[in-house]
Amino acid sequence: QVAINLSPNTGRWPLSIAIRLNRDADLEAASALARKAAAEVVGEAAITGCYLTRVDATEAQLELRFQAPDAASRDSLRSELLQRLARRFAQADPGATAAEPVSFS
Repeated sequence: QVAINLSPNTGRWPLSIAIRLNRDADLEAASALARKAAAEVVGEAAITGCYLTRVDATEAQLELRFQAPDAASRDSLRSELLQRLARRFAQADPGATAAEPVSFS
């Protein structure tokens, strides 16, 4: 018996990038900025979302989730998106301070 899944998400490779920023930052603005930067690199259809995954005394963490169209492009897309996020957040500075800059992983 063989099952074939023809859903639109078949063949996509999920990826995520953690975005750590100051707890007092505007998380909605940071999430919107991350989604916009991701849309420029991977396209809006490939973005799964940008979610708040952790908050502690000094830091908040967002997780940007997206999908690569194939396994071969995963690393290059992730690298390009990390660079784009760093540039966009440096320009916009949503909650970054000299002591606690926004970081990505």
